[in-house]
Amino acid sequence: SCGGIDQNDGNSEQNECYRYYPSKHSLSAIGKLRSSKAAARIVTLSNGIAAVIGGMSNGGSERHNELDLYDPTNNSWSVGTNLPRFLANYTATALPGSKFLIAGGFGGMAFNTSDYLDESWVYDYGTNAYTQVGNMPGNRSRTCFAMTPSGRFFVMGGFEFTTVDTWYNTLFEYSVGAQTWSSKTSTNETLGREWCSLVAYESGGNEYLIVTGGSRDLFVTNLNSVERYDVTNNTWTTLTNMTNSATIHFSHINVAANRLWVFGGWGGVQNSVQEYNMLANTWSAATNMAADRYNTFMSSISLDDGRVLVLHGSGDYNRPGEVYHFAAPQAYQAAGGDKNYQFTVTGGGSGTMHSESRTYVPPFPLPGGTSNVRVTDGLGATANSTVTH
Repeated sequence: SCGGIDQNDGNSEQNECYRYYPSKHSLSAIGKLRSSKAAARIVTLSNGIAAVIGGMSNGGSERHNELDLYDPTNNSWSVGTNLPRFLANYTATALPGSKFLIAGGFGGMAFNTSDYLDESWVYDYGTNAYTQVGNMPGNRSRTCFAMTPSGRFFVMGGFEFTTVDTWYNTLFEYSVGAQTWSSKTSTNETLGREWCSLVAYESGGNEYLIVTGGSRDLFVTNLNSVERYDVTNNTWTTLTNMTNSATIHFSHINVAANRLWVFGGWGGVQNSVQEYNMLANTWSAATNMAADRYNTFMSSISLDDGRVLVLHGSGDYNRPGEVYHFAAPQAYQAAGGDKNYQFTVTGGGSGTMHSESRTYVPPFPLPGGTSNVRVTDGLGATANSTVTH
């Protein structure tokens, strides 16, 4: 976590950086950026280096083009080549080969110039240099974006001002191999959205995107709509609306649990956690966070054990971080079967065998002890087994 705004210091931008250690459940200072800023993107490269990219200051009127690189192995910082543009509200994602992609955004060639951009650049850590690649099909800022498990990168929605404010419902895909962009089917939210959240996942051999919330009309209209995109068929399906609208929020998905959670957001209950049941297509309220959190100053990280670390956020900038524990399914060892087998727990519910190590993930937490299960290969053959938990 780097930079941000200090509410207790005249809403001034900061340059401190912190690292979270799950084993200690603590944050430690790891140094400072060269400039005080907010809304800088942090991308972790495939070699483990954390790249802190761009950002803004002076209430958003000034953009930055700095690249700061953190090496967690040596706990050290180095200076990367400056971005080709002074940028804020852009798209950024890690690519294979210790590279990252930046696309679109709001900025210009000079420190305080303002343009909506369609340019795309790839940074290579090995050469410390940028290569300009194909432009997006349109100028976009304040988009939501996600990388699928197979490495397909999508950018959705966004905002641009020309002679009027314009919000988009477009979907673009970036081809990592060809370094080109293509337009996909637009969403059902025909008036568009910005500051939404987009998550990607795989299920049944296909990949999907789920977009939640967002806004338009300069935060006058805050959305609670939800849609799912089928990557293979290039189609959108409208899902059940969230209970609360949410803008500039964070979403986390657990495919094994068939659950998606939405944290905070402007325009609704800002400390809420909304839980989506992907099988039932229903929303329910989960335990609220301790603090109101929204805006690009909010950051959230998925931990290796399935928990989520939530930091910062407008509403209470200096609120300590929270680690959110989900009442989600756990993994259990079964006595028989393989990855192609389905398990049914006595007493209701079913789940999937996920690996040759016979790890079974049911759709709900099981009590302590042992459960009898029925193993089915999908072709009519069954056998009894047990799950220890």
